Amino acid sequence: MAGLILFTASLFFVYGSRSGTATVAVKGESAFYVYPIESASRVSVAGPLGETVVVLEDNGVRIERSPCKNQTCVAMGTIHRRGQWLACLPNAVLVTVEGADGQDAPSSDGQSKPDAGTW
Repeated sequence: MAGLILFTASLFFVYGSRSGTATVAVKGESAFYVYPIESASRVSVAGPLGETVVVLEDNGVRIERSPCKNQTCVAMGTIHRRGQWLACLPNAVLVTVEGADGQDAPSSDGQSKPDAGTW
C-alpha cells in the first residue's frame, strides 16, 4: 500500500506539475525517483543484474555504468529534452525527461513533438 501511495505521488510530481522546469524520472526494479534536470546528482538504481549508475549534470542525464553485457544504455549518451528516454532493458531501468509543454523536441515540420528515444 505504501508503494502505491509513493508511486501515485511520484506521478503527480512528474505529470501534474508541468511548470517551466524539466524533471528526470528514474524508474528501477523497486524504486522511482524524480529530480529537477538542473540538479547535479549521481544515482545508483538497483535492478535484477545489479546497480545502474545514472548521472545528472549540465542540464542533462546519462547512464554512466550498468551491469548489462552490451552497454547500449551507456552508448545512448546524454539526453536533455522532454520525451527523450534512456533504458537498460536487461537491468529494468528506465530514465525519462519530462517538463513543460515548451520543452518538446521540434520535429521537421516545425511542430513540437516528444522524441521517441535517442540512439
